[in-house]
Amino acid sequence: MPPLTAHKVYPARRLKVSRFSVPLAAAAALALVGRAAAQDTVPVVADTVTAAAQDTAAVPRVRLRFPGARRLAFRAPRALDPGGILGERRAPGLVAAQWETETRTLLARNQAARRQERLLSSLGLRIGPQVARRRRTARIPRPEEFLEPPEEETEAARTFRAVAAYADLGLDLRARIEVKLDRLRNARCTAAEINDPTLGCQGGFPTPSFDEEFRVRAGGIVSDRVHVNVDFDSEREFSANNNINVFYQGLEDEILRRVEVGNVTFRAPNSRFITAAVPGNSFGVQAEAQVGPLEFRTILAQQKGSAIRARDFTVGDATTQPVDIEARDLDFEQSRFFFVVDPRTFPSYPQVDVLNIQPETLPSDLQIANVRIYRLRAQSGQLGNNVNLGGIDAIAVRRDSPQRVGPFSWELLVEGQDYYLDPSAAWFALASRLGTDDFLAVSYVTLAGDTVGTFPSINGVQDTLELIHEPRRGPEVPTFFYEMRNAYRLAGQNIDRATLTLILRLGTSETPLDAQGTYLSRLGLALATDASKLDDFNRVFPRERDPGGGLPIRELFVMFPHLQPLADSVRLLQGERNDSLYRTPAYLLRTQGPASRFTLELHYEATGAGDRSNLSLGTIQVRAGSE
Repeated sequence: MPPLTAHKVYPARRLKVSRFSVPLAAAAALALVGRAAAQDTVPVVADTVTAAAQDTAAVPRVRLRFPGARRLAFRAPRALDPGGILGERRAPGLVAAQWETETRTLLARNQAARRQERLLSSLGLRIGPQVARRRRTARIPRPEEFLEPPEEETEAARTFRAVAAYADLGLDLRARIEVKLDRLRNARCTAAEINDPTLGCQGGFPTPSFDEEFRVRAGGIVSDRVHVNVDFDSEREFSANNNINVFYQGLEDEILRRVEVGNVTFRAPNSRFITAAVPGNSFGVQAEAQVGPLEFRTILAQQKGSAIRARDFTVGDATTQPVDIEARDLDFEQSRFFFVVDPRTFPSYPQVDVLNIQPETLPSDLQIANVRIYRLRAQSGQLGNNVNLGGIDAIAVRRDSPQRVGPFSWELLVEGQDYYLDPSAAWFALASRLGTDDFLAVSYVTLAGDTVGTFPSINGVQDTLELIHEPRRGPEVPTFFYEMRNAYRLAGQNIDRATLTLILRLGTSETPLDAQGTYLSRLGLALATDASKLDDFNRVFPRERDPGGGLPIRELFVMFPHLQPLADSVRLLQGERNDSLYRTPAYLLRTQGPASRFTLELHYEATGAGDRSNLSLGTIQVRAGSE
């Protein structure tokens, strides 16, 4: 668009002004008056420009310039544009495309302007009045200028757009809700059991129970000051393993340096007087500040997890500490104790005392002369033949079921290093727990000369083994009964066995329903002379008289003289037994298993090793017995 010009008038000729020049001049005058009113003094500079020498008919012109102002530009009315009311007719699609282009351009310009305003505001500056006026006058074209109305931005879209502008967060949330209805019906109720709701004598369904499980992981920064770090899983065994931490990080010249909310740790100066008593992994609020050379920190939190609030130590010939542990009947030692032969073939099954098996009392096909035990680690991949471990490529099968595993490379376990073998050779105990997906197999020779499995392997013939453990299987397969469920872990070998006491309770009572003795004596764990004291000499494994002291087993276990002690119909009444405990697979005990009935309360004195002047505080966030 050419700049605004004013023509010089000569006396010898008249200047013809068309009718379109009047509104043009009027608009120019109004613009000049408005500009002069907006400014106190506007200097006007006259610039006389002559035409080119070759243009003899050119008329001298005068151009007005206003310093600091933009050029005056005039645009034809939109009604005269192609597609307008008075303009050339255009297709609706082209009009819509033109409006979309103009609108997107204007939106991008407005977003850039808002980002600039936020940046200037954070620096303590503000935009000039001219820029603000231009932004206020910017607008989206009117509805009549396009064919389809624009979509309005929702509140949710504006909210997420604002969050994305100030925060950089990552979020991973998974949730599950379960509704469960359990019905317990007891058809053999007595008159005394009618009013007990826990025995199932009253019909009907109880109130449905809701169980919600969720896992959330989030991390990121908000406004370069607030840091988020969340890792929470409601299915974790220990709540102390969950981490919820949100903290504000101040600048170096600020008084408030840091404010933490969630899992906090009080970091005290190193001191032998207070450091040992400072709790860790607390949940609450902690703040740090600094005023000049003075630094101070405050905390308001509660300790989470398996915390021990008070500890008593006795220092003498050795440093001892009292320990109290409570276990449920569901917490038997899993994947450690197994039979070599099928225990159901024992004459007195399930009343079998594994600590006092006499080999000569067993049938000839159960008297074992030599045995080998093999393990298949499913998670480590199928490796080749390992000469150092004596592994063999074999197939594990069952003679009484269609179970079959292999051919795989099986690892040969070493007696005295990987497992303890009972003198009867009827059962063994592993030094460490079996993996959740591991298999066990055996091959042995009986005193009668019968061979089960390949023993030893024969070249040119496919080796076979007797499968005794297959993971994630129930009582529908015979391998389910090879694992013992009558062993409960007590403690490590750092205890004083003379101080070991055990109380067996049903609910809150240690006296049976018939009021005769205690459950400890009823189930064969008590001394013959004292029904309330544990017979640790005979019932705590390993015993001093066991071969090698029970090596490589380094923990202590209480062994019931019955393979299904809490389902013994001879020693327990109907309302006391927990039969489902011995029919539920181990991996379903926590989700679909029976409710706990019996409780084992254990007390002993733990002794410290090494110099008696040192106290081994251990850890307060790991439960005893967990690996």
